[in-house]
Amino acid sequence: MHHTALYRYFSTKDDLLSAVFVRLSEGILHDTAASSAPLRERLRQLCSGLRGMFHSYPSLAPAVVVTAGSLPQAQAFQVQIVGMLREMGVAESDLVRSYQALETHVIGGSYYDYTSAPDHLSQRRTRYREANDGSLDQFSRKDADIDALNEATFAWVLDLILDGAIRH
Repeated sequence: MHHTALYRYFSTKDDLLSAVFVRLSEGILHDTAASSAPLRERLRQLCSGLRGMFHSYPSLAPAVVVTAGSLPQAQAFQVQIVGMLREMGVAESDLVRSYQALETHVIGGSYYDYTSAPDHLSQRRTRYREANDGSLDQFSRKDADIDALNEATFAWVLDLILDGAIRH
């Protein structure tokens, strides 16, 4: 099959990427809903599942940012996340701010981290090396070091957001 054959079914690359997002996100939504884990952990799984999808398919992050408003799956994530935050006891006055912090971190952070894939890791490594700072330099040796740091930082900030949302 020729690579252009897909355009018989999708008129643009964004339409194709949107369809891929819908298909992959169905599994994340299903797994989260079926999980018996505590609520906070399910919310963490949902956000981490989205991040994992972008990690596996870096081209999806920019496509979702551009088309997210029209994707039913993006709206399903929004409804599920807001419902989970509400169920966790997040005050109504903090609900939108908490949701937006998660959306900005999960989608925005993934967009930032993956937009220039497959060169994103080497580009960040170069920036760290050029800073001439020993703290940054320790992560600038291999792409795998940067990738591990990206994912550890994502998890760390996710926990900070969840802790902050619950406390308020």
